[in-house]
Amino acid sequence: MKRYEAYKPVTSRWAKQLPFYWEFQKIAEVFIERKENNDPIKTTNILSLTNTRGVIPYSDKGNLGNKAKNDIRGYRLAYPGDIVLNSMNVVIGSVGLSQYYGAVSPVYCMLYVRNNTKYNVRYYNYVFQDKIFQGGLNGLGNGILEIRMRIPMSKLKYVCVPVPPRDEQDQIVRYLDWQVSKINRLIAAKRKQIELLHEQFSAVINSTISGYDSSVPKYDSGISLFGQIPQGWHVRPFSKIATVKSNLVDPALYKDMQQISPASIEKNTARILELCTVEQAGVSSPNHYFYKGQIIYSKIRPLLNKVIIAPFDGLCSADMYPIETVLDTEYLLFYLLSSSYLQQLSVTANRVKMPKINQEELGATLVLIPPEQEQREIVAIIKSKCSKIQLLIEKIKLQIDAASDLRTRLISDV
Repeated sequence: MKRYEAYKPVTSRWAKQLPFYWEFQKIAEVFIERKENNDPIKTTNILSLTNTRGVIPYSDKGNLGNKAKNDIRGYRLAYPGDIVLNSMNVVIGSVGLSQYYGAVSPVYCMLYVRNNTKYNVRYYNYVFQDKIFQGGLNGLGNGILEIRMRIPMSKLKYVCVPVPPRDEQDQIVRYLDWQVSKINRLIAAKRKQIELLHEQFSAVINSTISGYDSSVPKYDSGISLFGQIPQGWHVRPFSKIATVKSNLVDPALYKDMQQISPASIEKNTARILELCTVEQAGVSSPNHYFYKGQIIYSKIRPLLNKVIIAPFDGLCSADMYPIETVLDTEYLLFYLLSSSYLQQLSVTANRVKMPKINQEELGATLVLIPPEQEQREIVAIIKSKCSKIQLLIEKIKLQIDAASDLRTRLISDV
C-alpha cells in the first residue's frame, strides 16, 4: 500500500499512528447506540449475526447455533444501516452491517452513525472487521474465555476509531468492496468444490455398503428398503447390535478433559472440527463420560450425520449418545453415515426432519449386517477411497484459509 506523506502519533490499544490530517474519535462520538426494544411486539422478523455472512434473517441460518426464543419481547430492534455486534464475540469478528429491519437477541448491540454526511457506516463496518482493531479489544471484556468475553458498551464506547475525510472513507469503501468481492467469489467457488467432494465422500460410502457382489446368491430380506440382499447378510434392529452407554457425570469434576458437542463434528465425514476442554466450553449441565473407541452419535438433527469414533476418553454433550456395538465399530460408523440408514430417519414417525432421535427410535432403526470378514473389507475400501477425497478437501481448505488471510490483511492495510 502507498503510504501517506506524513503521520501523527495516537494513543490507542490498537493503533500507533494515523495520517496527519485524519481525526481519531471515540466510538461514542461517531455512533449512537440503538436501544429500542421489541415490547410491545413491533416485528416478528428475527435477525441473526454470523461470522461469515454478517446479519441475515434467522430463517436463512438454518438450525445452527443458538436458537431464537419463542417470546421475543425482550429482543432489541435493528434497522437497515445499523452496525450489529455481538458483545460476547466482537473480538473474533462477530459484527456486521444490517440490511434489514428486525428483532435481535439482547446480547447484540446496534450502532448507527451520528452524522451521515461525515461518517460512512460501511467504512466503519470494515474498521470493525479489522483483526488489528479486534485484537485491541482484548482485555476489555468480562469473562473467562478470551473469545467469549462480554465487552459492555460502557467500555467499548471509549475505544477510538479513525475518521478520514468523508471522500476518503468513500474511496476506501469502493476499493475494498471491489477487492473483497473478488476474494469472496473465489472463496465461494472453493467451498462449492468442498461440497461436491463431500457428496463424492457420501457416494463412496453408499456404493460400497450397498454394492453387492453380483456373483453371490441373494434372497429377499422381506424389507422394502433393502430388497434382495446377499446370502449370509442379515438385517437386525439397532438395539440388537448396539447399546447406548449413558454415563452422565458432573462436568465440574472433569474440567481438564476434552469435551465433544454436536458443533465439534463435521457433518457427513466423521471428522472432528475443533476441540476444547470442559472448562473452556463453559459446560455446566451433566455430560456423558465416554471412552476411546466408542461411537459418539448426535441425537440432535440426526440427518446432519454427526458421528465419530472417540479418539480418546472424554465428555460429550447430553445431546449425544456414546455407543458400543458387537459389529466392527468402523463398519457401524460408516453404516450410520449411509443413505440406507438416513432414509429410515427421514420417515420415522412420518416426520420429514427430526429435531431429535430418542433411544427408542434409534433402537428401532434397521442395520444391514454382512459377515465379519466382509465388514472389514468394506471398511478398508471406504477408508482407502475416502482418504484421497479428504486430502483434496484439506488442500482446498488451505486455499480458503490463504484467501481469507489475504482478505484480512487487505482490510487492515487499506
